[in-house]
Amino acid sequence: MYKLSSEEIDLPLPLQRSLTTNKLVGLMIVRQGVVGRCNSEAGRIFGYSPADMEGMPLSAFFPVVSEELKQASASAQAQASVVVTGKMPATARNGKAIWVRTMVHTSVVEGGSATTVWVIKEFIERRDDKEERVHTAQGNAQLHLPSSTGSGQAPDTHHAAHARITGRARLEEQFGRVLREAQARNRHVAVLFIGFHRVKFICDMLGREAGEQFIEQLAIRIRESIRPADHCWQSSRDEFVVSLSHVGDAHAAMEVAQRILDLLSAPLSIGGIALYVTASIGISLFPQHGREADTLLCKADLALNRSNMESGNNLRIFTEDIEHAVKRAFNLDQDLRRALSGKQFQLSYQPIVNIDHFEVCSLEALLRWQLPDGTMVPPQEFIPLAENNGLIMPIGHWVIREACRQIGAWQRSLGTVVPVAINLSPQQFQGPDPAALLLRALREEEIDPSLLEIEITETSLMQNMDDMMRQLRQLADAGVRLAIDDFGTGYSSLNYLRKLPVHAVKIDRSFIRDLTHDVNGQLIVQTIIDLANQLHLDTIAEGVETPEQVDMLRNFGCRRLQGFYLSEPAPASQIERLLKQGALGVI
Repeated sequence: MYKLSSEEIDLPLPLQRSLTTNKLVGLMIVRQGVVGRCNSEAGRIFGYSPADMEGMPLSAFFPVVSEELKQASASAQAQASVVVTGKMPATARNGKAIWVRTMVHTSVVEGGSATTVWVIKEFIERRDDKEERVHTAQGNAQLHLPSSTGSGQAPDTHHAAHARITGRARLEEQFGRVLREAQARNRHVAVLFIGFHRVKFICDMLGREAGEQFIEQLAIRIRESIRPADHCWQSSRDEFVVSLSHVGDAHAAMEVAQRILDLLSAPLSIGGIALYVTASIGISLFPQHGREADTLLCKADLALNRSNMESGNNLRIFTEDIEHAVKRAFNLDQDLRRALSGKQFQLSYQPIVNIDHFEVCSLEALLRWQLPDGTMVPPQEFIPLAENNGLIMPIGHWVIREACRQIGAWQRSLGTVVPVAINLSPQQFQGPDPAALLLRALREEEIDPSLLEIEITETSLMQNMDDMMRQLRQLADAGVRLAIDDFGTGYSSLNYLRKLPVHAVKIDRSFIRDLTHDVNGQLIVQTIIDLANQLHLDTIAEGVETPEQVDMLRNFGCRRLQGFYLSEPAPASQIERLLKQGALGVI
């Protein structure tokens, strides 16, 4: 068994100390695919002594390495430092299958070889909520940041379990003094609500002590970005509040906020591991947006929420439009939670036709939501909301069951039926065995699996790719067909076309919309069709709206069409009449 020599494992001193002192997470140092060093917790997780693990190949613990990790290793060889996090299947002693959370830091050492530091923690489906709340409260009580130039009083850490609530009250009290002073001097103040992403995950992986050091580093960077006259508080484990005294205008506040984001974008080093975080910032202004501390804090928080919805490393200033949008989103959230039990969802079906004879060859099931007052909520409005609030799982389950029920009903009434395609969200593949759920729905309705098609976007394939591919292969082996939706708009490679049992690609409507007068778009569409034909895949053009588009797509060799020119989505009763007819009389 090959073991790395001590010269091959030249580690930073903090990381060497972590190998001997960190008992909360497993640590493994891997070079050339071999475990060079590990700590006792890594041994406990995998059922070995550290001495036995050292020299073993990484593949003994992680037989399947994700594409993301492979890309990280390649990036490291190109002199880039890369961090990959996530949940992974692993193999413990005697072949026992386990799940672990991992944070893998890949970098280049002297000599050009890539070294990876694996931070590992056993994945437990349900955490002890009480323990988590106490841990969070203790962290907040110890690390709460009073103003660097304010009253100088220490934070109230009495009864740590209520630190978050007490922190908010104290924050409003101290910020209120800042506002009263600004009002007396006729000065403007800006409030920056800073929210960090993945802080909980990083702290869970590092353990309590290193997690606190990490948060302290974040606080230091924020303070380095502001003036001595400004104030900074920590309101929760992953949120900070900054008040900028005597700020000129919104532009000046945005400049400071951007400076904070720029400084936070650089990696933080904890225990020899480079950690990266992203942040979003919401801004409100005194006196433009209010004169009371709680009002300004709430409006900055609303702006932060809006910023979080858009992307990381982003900032937004509060506007009335944001407030209206948040209120509407809140009301929609409440309505959405009642929609399933209130039977407000329904499926419409849009035909996909053969380009030669306009025969209906399949259908796409499209989710529709109608409020009790008759108002239709657009999917582009409620689907992202469902993905954010966790309702996409039960909604997705309903879509699967309803589509299968309808296929079964058509099969019984018509004798034969065309396949029906449903869209799956990436979150549905993170639930408990989605393939089994889908196959069970098919069995319950006694449906041939080939009558169901799964549509996923190519961008979603890059999220939890290995697990998603395993699930999709399981479905394909059972006979379920797979199509790549919105093809040409993602940021992935085409490698998945070789690895996955794909039967069709759907050309995104953005390419079809301007097809007749966009030369570059024509070249892209022709290339996609040629590629699909070479790979023996069907091509489906989405968003077809004119006969000129039909003619051009026919000349390009496209095989199937979908769009309003052919047929709008329709309820099942109308589709049944269309299926009896067999073809669309559009030309």
